[in-house]
Amino acid sequence: MKVVLLALEWGFKRGGLSTFNRELAIQLAKHPDVQVSVFLPRCDKKEKDAAQKNNVTLVQATQMPDYDETYWLCFPPDDLQIDFVIGHGVTLGRQAQIIRGIRQCKWIQFVLTEPEELGIIKDYSGAISKGGEEHRGEVYLCEMADLVVAVGSKLAEAYRYYLRRKEKDQKVFVLTPGIFSEFCNFTMRDQDISKCQVLAVGRGDAEDFSLKGFDIAARAVGSLDYVYLIVVGARTEQRDELRLRFQNECGMPQKRLKIRNFTETREHERLEQLFSEVDLVIMPSRIDDFGLVALEAMSTGLPVIVSANSGFGEALRKVAFGSECVIHSEDADDWATAIETFWEKETDVRSEESKGVRDSYAKGYSWEEQCKQFVQEMRIMLDADSIIEDPERPAPTIVEAEGVPTSKRKPYSPGGASLSKKTAKSSPGVSEQTRTESSPGDHCSTAAQSSGEVTEHILQNTTTQSSGDKTDHCSTVAQSSGEVTDHHPTATPRDPADWVLSPLANELEKTKLGDE
Repeated sequence: MKVVLLALEWGFKRGGLSTFNRELAIQLAKHPDVQVSVFLPRCDKKEKDAAQKNNVTLVQATQMPDYDETYWLCFPPDDLQIDFVIGHGVTLGRQAQIIRGIRQCKWIQFVLTEPEELGIIKDYSGAISKGGEEHRGEVYLCEMADLVVAVGSKLAEAYRYYLRRKEKDQKVFVLTPGIFSEFCNFTMRDQDISKCQVLAVGRGDAEDFSLKGFDIAARAVGSLDYVYLIVVGARTEQRDELRLRFQNECGMPQKRLKIRNFTETREHERLEQLFSEVDLVIMPSRIDDFGLVALEAMSTGLPVIVSANSGFGEALRKVAFGSECVIHSEDADDWATAIETFWEKETDVRSEESKGVRDSYAKGYSWEEQCKQFVQEMRIMLDADSIIEDPERPAPTIVEAEGVPTSKRKPYSPGGASLSKKTAKSSPGVSEQTRTESSPGDHCSTAAQSSGEVTEHILQNTTTQSSGDKTDHCSTVAQSSGEVTDHHPTATPRDPADWVLSPLANELEKTKLGDE
């Protein structure tokens, strides 16, 4: 099976999501029946060589001037064979939807966030409405995908509720990330020192200050005169502003506070240096969909204390010794007590306990076992499409995004144009009748040549809608994924289909105006 993951990078600079995507690719590539490629905007030879050592092929997208680089991922090269395309959230989910339409492959949508819940906690104007809009986009993509994979049981439970519509029976597969293998190689020494250095994980942006519980961390650490706090996440221009907020709102002594830039610390060597400086990592988030950075820290062997209202906290509570690392409170005094209890133990005891929790977690959430089940799920989906009906052997039932069996899908053909012979041959599931020569006006020739053509169709529909045409917003997206539906959503204030794809249309409109 040929599996293509969409990604923004192969490294770690963009945070825990990049680490998760990288580890997923490496673990899937260990399966003998899977050939893994990662399609991304940019990569260099060093990264390609490193990936190849793990049997992963990095494929760089063709650059498209004047477009955001995430849109480059809508158009994989012709020679990249795809049985499954894996997208993540809205950022990399809409590209996966378009690829499925062009290549007639299967689309697996990973969800790593629940925007509506996060919007309630974020403390800036319009956070709730923005979260609601993002939520509708996430759910819409999940409804359209062939399979939904939730990162952790917390998100899985939430999305099972969202996808309970009677006309929709979308399956949600749960994958809880295990220990990140590359972080296990970080080397750190245990030393007896008088002060305790605590790292609070999460972006330090102003809008996430309350969400990530930085005020809880500051008050807890501030009450212990031997504890120092390191916060990673603030952009360079925000450091002074964030420092004043810690001091004025939380009473955090400035001499015991360090604030560092998120991107700068995400380099592999600097990340190792950061983790080697601290004794304890805390994640006092009021809500956290998972907490991948805290998992990165635990993967190195560092002790962690995390909020119970997080996906990582839920996972830890289910393994031996893990519940001791979880705090069921937003009270800074409770967090201060947990830090004190930790620091009162002998150095070697702290080290042994943290490694014991890591080993227990690794056993409870094995990448190998979970990926084996995931591959089996993909095999069932693929076999169900190619099986020859036998009267004595009933074929398995496939649940599709809109209840349309894959065998009955029409090839993607924007504006009624036929697929070119070259594209049709490279696309599984395209009939010989469809493989006709393209006319000069054909909107869908090869994927490499159609960097603006498929999206041109979306742009035309979007323009028509904005001029008063009552064409269903969903029809544009449904056609791009090989499906046509009569369903007319009534989401307010914006249709999620329009919200998901309109940024692409807007980018194209700006480019067209510039060309004219």
